[in-house]
Amino acid sequence: MAVQEAEGERICYQGQVPVVWDPKEGCPVGDHDRISGEGEVPQEFCLFKFRLDDNRLIITATLRPDTVMGITNVYVHPDEFYAEAEVKGERWIIGKPMADKLRMQDFDVKIIGEVKGDTLVGKKVESFSGLKIWCFQQLFLTAVMEPGWCIRCLQILQTTLLR
Repeated sequence: MAVQEAEGERICYQGQVPVVWDPKEGCPVGDHDRISGEGEVPQEFCLFKFRLDDNRLIITATLRPDTVMGITNVYVHPDEFYAEAEVKGERWIIGKPMADKLRMQDFDVKIIGEVKGDTLVGKKVESFSGLKIWCFQQLFLTAVMEPGWCIRCLQILQTTLLR
């Protein structure tokens, strides 16, 4: 990050910072730019990778990274089609709308195919701790659920065991 100085004081920062973004207009928006939604702030989702036997990764997201130690399984909708994408030299399985969300955050995402949810159901994935967990079906997941939220755009949820 570059800092511009004038008379010994920092006045301008150059770099990336999280903002509330309007994808239709292609620009950041403040509270006074919206009809409703005052007080909105950027939300930070943590992405987690679950490796299949063929080295593809199912990507999930959460607002609560403190719960990941109790993950017991991963869910997909059996009738939905997910994007298979090349990201950072890896093959990621993500919800189709997630590709655009990642691109808006400077990820280089190349769609290389699609995967139907039912082909993932019943497979085991390896969590970051090395534990093998099941991929189950869940019918409440849909192609577009609250498109503004990353966890909904991924359409792949993780189940955690809360203690």
